Amino acid sequence: MKLKNFGVFLIGLAAVAAGLWMPMPAFAHGEKAQMAFLRMRSIHWYDISVSPTQTSVNDEVVVTGKFRPSAFWPGSLPEPVVSYLNIGVPGPVFVRMESEVNGVNMVNSTSFELGATYDFRVVIKARVPGRYHVHPVLHVEHAGPLVGPGIWVETSGNAADFKHEVTTLTGNVVDLEKFGFANVVSWHIIWFVLGLIWLVYWIFFKGRLFLPRYRRVLELGDDADAMITRT
Repeated sequence: MKLKNFGVFLIGLAAVAAGLWMPMPAFAHGEKAQMAFLRMRSIHWYDISVSPTQTSVNDEVVVTGKFRPSAFWPGSLPEPVVSYLNIGVPGPVFVRMESEVNGVNMVNSTSFELGATYDFRVVIKARVPGRYHVHPVLHVEHAGPLVGPGIWVETSGNAADFKHEVTTLTGNVVDLEKFGFANVVSWHIIWFVLGLIWLVYWIFFKGRLFLPRYRRVLELGDDADAMITRT
């Protein structure tokens, strides 16, 4: 009997050790990671839909649903006087294409009334392949993000194929993913070279103004302590 109990103990110990040695991904994030009073008394999210959940790079995903700022909004939390509807994903893996609340274009911040119900619709475009949790998020000034329910979306394809093309008022078609990139790189190179020239000038030609003691130490070598005297 004792031998049997000892065997069960060893099996349990091995299972615990295996769990510690092979950690699993943590999924406790999003709305479930928020404190209870935030989930129950701030923004009530419902009828959340994300479609499709299987997509490819450059395909669009539509996020719809409703939310209600609670009439029992906690006094310790700033009210949604200045708020911004967004989508919560792990990094720039999607690009937001459209956003509306109650049928009104909502690309900017706005104010939401406590106790009122709002319909929202956000269109995002797949940018990077992977499996991501997509959340509606309401950013409230001085309060931070209030996260809604998340739904898994799996994106396939190649990130290098992503394009974000728009037509300007003059009729030109530009890819916002690459537009102006060469200009940014050019200015970085110019300022880097100027900064390098400035650094070399002051260190190697005018260094005595900033580093006299260091240069003197190099000149004296092992006798550098002779610089320090009682007088």
